[in-house]
Amino acid sequence: MHSAERDKLILETLDQRGFISFQDLEKHLTASAATIRRDLQRLDDAGLVSRVRGGVKRANNAPEPTGRTLSGVPFHENIHRNRPQKEAIGRAAAKLCNVGEGVMIDGGSTTLQMCPHLAGLNLQVLTNSLHIVNALLAQSGTRVLVPGGQVFPEQNIILSAAGDDGMPRFHAPRLFMGAASLGPAGLMQADAYVAALGSWSPRLLKPIGVYVPVYPVKGYSITVPVIDADGAPVSTVMDESYKVAITRLGDRIRVGGTAEISGYSNSLDLARRATLDHSLTDMFPRGGDLSKATFWCGLRPMTPDGPPVIGATRYANLHLNTGHGTLGWTMACGSARVLADMLSGRKPDIDATELTISRYDHRFG
Repeated sequence: MHSAERDKLILETLDQRGFISFQDLEKHLTASAATIRRDLQRLDDAGLVSRVRGGVKRANNAPEPTGRTLSGVPFHENIHRNRPQKEAIGRAAAKLCNVGEGVMIDGGSTTLQMCPHLAGLNLQVLTNSLHIVNALLAQSGTRVLVPGGQVFPEQNIILSAAGDDGMPRFHAPRLFMGAASLGPAGLMQADAYVAALGSWSPRLLKPIGVYVPVYPVKGYSITVPVIDADGAPVSTVMDESYKVAITRLGDRIRVGGTAEISGYSNSLDLARRATLDHSLTDMFPRGGDLSKATFWCGLRPMTPDGPPVIGATRYANLHLNTGHGTLGWTMACGSARVLADMLSGRKPDIDATELTISRYDHRFG
């Protein structure tokens, strides 16, 4: 593929999505990683794109594409994702429809799979999807209605251009719509998602093909009430012999340490507590009342090289903020700000290039 063709494909994709990850570029362009980087640098120098951590976005001063557009994965790509599962959902949804009734079907690659199973039901269908309209036109007994508005070619759906109500008066007992996920709070649909689950991030991400080298490393602590303020630590003290930190927290003393690799177990090992008890009594024998200590353990989300993983994934709308190790509270606000800036199209205050998951492609992949 010639450089001009690559440039055209990159810019057209950015017009549709607003952002594309470097991993997606490598998959869609028949070029080496070094060539793609040179392409992006050339487009950046020309003021057409802005390189951000994990990928590239349209430059703020770049010419805007004509007309209003929708972000997200283009329909022609999305329809092939998880196709068998979508077809199964479509069949099940169609079985909920009764002969002769009216239904509303929202545009989507999953709701489209209902259409072959609606033939013969003589339904009245209100939809904003031109794909669904096309799929239903061949069904002689199906009456199709569409709302007024603007056609968005990225998804082939009709939306009200001015934000007003372009829907015809239509009453239906059923509405079918797609969603990114379903949970206790109901349907979830968003422009972007962030996986920030600490040690449990790999368990959520692995089923969708995102592999994050975050490992649970168990740490233990005891929290002890202060009984002698003069005999308690003023700030943090390290017991280098046992790698234990002793910290004053108001009227309490926190003693924490150890690094145990035992999977996702949250069981408390009394032998680990003995080490913590010993460090406290050895360094501050009058400081706290061990008989009233609270024994606790937690899993530190560690990465092989230390820094957290922040930024884009192979999915344009899924981002990571995980793997902060022992410094979760310390780095929480800063890493959230970096990711928020990236998602908002702002330049982060720090260079986050080396925090992306792509740093592991050649070392651990």
